[in-house]
Amino acid sequence: MKKVFFLLVLALLASACSEPIKKNEDVSSSTEEISKATSSKVYYEIADTTDFTGSMTVEMNFVLNSYPSSWAFLITKMTSDFNNEFNIRIKNDEIANWFFGTGKTAVIMNWRPKTITLNKPTQLIAVRDFDKGILSVFINGKAVATKNIDKKIKPLRTYSTIKIFGSEKNSIDGSLSSLQIWKRALSKDEIKNISTAKSDNKVGSWDFTKQINNEIVELSGKDLIIKQKNRK
Repeated sequence: MKKVFFLLVLALLASACSEPIKKNEDVSSSTEEISKATSSKVYYEIADTTDFTGSMTVEMNFVLNSYPSSWAFLITKMTSDFNNEFNIRIKNDEIANWFFGTGKTAVIMNWRPKTITLNKPTQLIAVRDFDKGILSVFINGKAVATKNIDKKIKPLRTYSTIKIFGSEKNSIDGSLSSLQIWKRALSKDEIKNISTAKSDNKVGSWDFTKQINNEIVELSGKDLIIKQKNRK
């Protein structure tokens, strides 16, 4: 009888000791998951409604850690595919778009994200030249896609903000270091050596490594602050 009682006491003690360990493990796992979720919910926004319905150039420097599994924006100014001043987006390792919408249709150029080496610094330049009727994407100075477009077709003005490296509904797994935007098509020489690009019709330049209170100030002093946002 004493032996049975002793065994019951040991069983109860073992149960009491094991329970906190299980709880601690659960809390640790849960905290890690929350941390990952929080870090994936960040994107950037310029609360500016500048007209981007003409020729333009976007230059971005970033590191992509992994390809998305559904559409995610590198940068966009749109309310829908058709109501779209410009959009650079990636769907997976096979499909990406540089495109705009006219209000009735979307003018889309496809390019392959595999031209981006994961976990390595990447420079992307996207050019829309209505004078020549061309859409182009360059990765690290090399043209990876070009498409002829109708010079007379223009994007629909949306008055929307500019979303960068994701949006309320999607995110990019990576880090963005810099962004430059021009309201003109850069020349071939400027694309080859971006540091020589003239400031004519330049919207702004931003260094994302210099954030203060989740804000990135435009480098030339323009009132175009980029704010870090959390996804919903």
